[in-house]
Amino acid sequence: MLENTLNTMWSLDLVLDEIGDDPEKTNLGICIDVGHAYISQDAGREPIRNYIERYRGQLVHLHLHDNFGDDDAHLPPREGSIDWQNLADTLKAIDYRGPAVLELQSQGDLLAAFTDARTYLCSLGL
Repeated sequence: MLENTLNTMWSLDLVLDEIGDDPEKTNLGICIDVGHAYISQDAGREPIRNYIERYRGQLVHLHLHDNFGDDDAHLPPREGSIDWQNLADTLKAIDYRGPAVLELQSQGDLLAAFTDARTYLCSLGL
């Protein structure tokens, strides 16, 4: 699995152009890290939506965490400025049903942060 890091559309495209873009044939999928996508400058005004839509055919995994668009802070959802409803709508539109990982750092009670994040994401249908 390839994971997007900062501003890596070009490198993901390069790999897919070289080996192919069908995960069933290449045994290679893409993990979209929404926090990385959000701070990337290579995907336009809606970078998370654009990363997900561009790689929907290869998307096999998600990393979920929040930030304010300037640092990979790994905040719990709603503690940064990511539009989580937009993310949920985008995933529903492409019928994504794969796995996701919460990647959280918290100054407080990590278990409570995880529980709150999970509850919130489930309320969005994720």
